[in-house]
Amino acid sequence: MLSPSTRGVDLLLKRERLQRAGVPHYWVVDPEVPRLLAWELRDSEYVTAADVSGDEAWAAPAPFSANLVPSELVR
Repeated sequence: MLSPSTRGVDLLLKRERLQRAGVPHYWVVDPEVPRLLAWELRDSEYVTAADVSGDEAWAAPAPFSANLVPSELVR
């Protein structure tokens, strides 16, 4: 979950380090919007798997099957 004090670290530094380490999935929830950002590792680089906000739903296929709605994650 993003917070004002960790926003830059989570979206830039942490994402870059996890990508280099080969972590296959990285998800971030922004409670201010609300918004869900999800990346998936492909050929050693993160590509956007999801960028949904508000009441928009996303059916995540991996790393586990889940139906997510950003507005419901920050209640």
